[in-house]
Amino acid sequence: MDNQEATQVPMNVPLPENMVEEDTPMED
Repeated sequence: MDNQEATQVPMNVPLPENMVEEDTPMED
């Protein structure tokens, strides 16, 4: 599973958009 997740956008790495909008859940 980790391999598939890693191939896509890794949630572990805080994306610029996520960092800017922490209050807004981008994954939802």
